[in-house]
Amino acid sequence: MVAIDVKITAPFALGDVPTVVETDGGEISLWLRAGAFRGELPAHPRRLRLVEVPSADDAVPVVLDRGEAAGAPTGTVVDVEALFEHGVDIPETGRLELQIRWGCCHHHDEDEPRAEGEEGRRFGSFEHIECAAWVGRDAAGEPLGFGGIDCEIDARTKLEVGGKQLTFGQIIALAGDFYAHYDDDAARDFEWAWPNLHGLTGWLAGDYRAATLVSDTVGVSRDILDIVERDRKISRSTAGEFAALALDAVTTNYPARRYLALASQNMCHFASQPSTGQIDDERNLALRLYRAYHARAIALARQARTTPQSRMGLKAAFACDAFGCHFLTDIFASGHMRVPRRELNEQFGILRGALRMANAMHGEDNHLGLWCVARGLGPPGRRTVWRAFGDGRLQRDEARAHLARVQAAVRSSVAEVFAAWCDLPTGEPQAEDHVPVPLRPGDGPGTQDVVEGDADPATRNHYPMFWLLADGRIARRDGGPERAEYVVLNGGERKTFA
Repeated sequence: MVAIDVKITAPFALGDVPTVVETDGGEISLWLRAGAFRGELPAHPRRLRLVEVPSADDAVPVVLDRGEAAGAPTGTVVDVEALFEHGVDIPETGRLELQIRWGCCHHHDEDEPRAEGEEGRRFGSFEHIECAAWVGRDAAGEPLGFGGIDCEIDARTKLEVGGKQLTFGQIIALAGDFYAHYDDDAARDFEWAWPNLHGLTGWLAGDYRAATLVSDTVGVSRDILDIVERDRKISRSTAGEFAALALDAVTTNYPARRYLALASQNMCHFASQPSTGQIDDERNLALRLYRAYHARAIALARQARTTPQSRMGLKAAFACDAFGCHFLTDIFASGHMRVPRRELNEQFGILRGALRMANAMHGEDNHLGLWCVARGLGPPGRRTVWRAFGDGRLQRDEARAHLARVQAAVRSSVAEVFAAWCDLPTGEPQAEDHVPVPLRPGDGPGTQDVVEGDADPATRNHYPMFWLLADGRIARRDGGPERAEYVVLNGGERKTFA
């Protein structure tokens, strides 16, 4: 027998983690209880790898990372994806101590090939800025106006946000990824959108949601935007921008730990729609949060209409709407459409559910894309379909039709706020009408459909990596994206989805 002593730590309590240890005598499955294992193995251990799901014959009750106590990261730093995909070597002594890192794995050059499914965690910040290219325009591309009143805003207009002068697109980019809330009122009224953290609190030395865009200093937001502008052609993912913020000597202002906490708890960035092609607005936390900010912006615009500084109040309404449009635009990322983000986190914890399982499905759906229809547009019986892509891909030729859809939604949102200020109807579709609804797995454009963009109409939507069942359990796809065969993780039975 050979002694082994393994300890994996993170800023959050790990709970029980299934692993595979490669030994001289073959692979052995074992549990790391609270992230640790000390004992003996029948052969010399060589390599350790985390797995998402324990072996079928090891159905041991699992304790998730829900403890109140903060984790205490110690040992060699290892990226969470590498720990799942490749594992790490075990020293000859048999003693291994690691601490989890996530969110800043790579900093890509534009010409550097990306692995399949590797597209960053969300729309990159510059992509979010580009989503606002049409604000202040009407559907024909002309300056927006109602009843002879001009909007007097465009993508370059600076809006006052707590002493900071920011464009509509810059506010979209900063929202959600770098700030949980717009201001203190939003932190109070929209607290439901971001969960309380258990375990990360001590590591953060405060509440990861506490710093709002309005209250934070000019220097922090300016440093973030400087990195976004400087590296927009180098890295198109928010994770890449974070890596620069954390490691680049240009800035020491941005609190990197807050970004990591936001990334691990970002359920409100996901639509999480059923894989059946149906619509479920209750589960669509991103849409619910956009609606909350949009309703507040509409109310601010109507209130401003009757004040002496009416135009200033209108700009304040636009700034509030811009923050909400971050979550509107996230709905358009293909990797945010179907991932059962909240359920994976709740059932499998932060390490496996959020940082591994949700992120893996997110990356695959972003990379492969999804055929979609707009939820409120198009004549009955004749669909207009286009292929949506996700984070890091909006500036590519294959995503031009999709980018236009996102820009149209943001433009419509601004038009609705301006129309409320004018006390007039917009006379055009609302922002929500543009929201994509992914077609069912195995479905694609039909012979009667109108196809936008250059994607191959012969392709079909792939089957999701994880399928949320009606009873709340999660099923994992058994094989490649074209397979409809699934294994239920909380039970083991097999299912086929036609």
